[in-house]
Amino acid sequence: MSTGAKKRGMEPRRVAICRDRTRAEIIAIARRFLAKASLADFTLDEVADALGVTKPAIYHYFPNRDALMRAAVAEGQLEHGRVLLKAAREADDGPAVLGAVTTAFIEHYRDRLEYFRLDFAWSQIYGDPQTTRDLILPLFNELTQVVS
Repeated sequence: MSTGAKKRGMEPRRVAICRDRTRAEIIAIARRFLAKASLADFTLDEVADALGVTKPAIYHYFPNRDALMRAAVAEGQLEHGRVLLKAAREADDGPAVLGAVTTAFIEHYRDRLEYFRLDFAWSQIYGDPQTTRDLILPLFNELTQVVS
């Protein structure tokens, strides 16, 4: 494949899958560190060290620290939404849906309150309106339809 084709977004599927997997791994590590540390203590160096890569490798996927933090917060909101949507789909009817969603919410955060803080409190600071509109809102709209 020519370099021009790659620039136009026609990279081989396996390369895209590998890139997406690496990006997801970076976000997962960032979430782990963000859940345990303060914003001031979070560094790209610790993420790079945990992954066994250089800091410039992180910059290949995220232009800066804030972009990685926004992606980490968005991923938490998406994960939370997926958990609730799955619970709602598996429930029988209206009252059962409400109970299932409530239970799923509690179970999702019961032993990980640091992620609750990251997903809800930090989303107020590092939430990105574009990400919310493009990624998170469609998922929660689908959840609303299932719950209704």
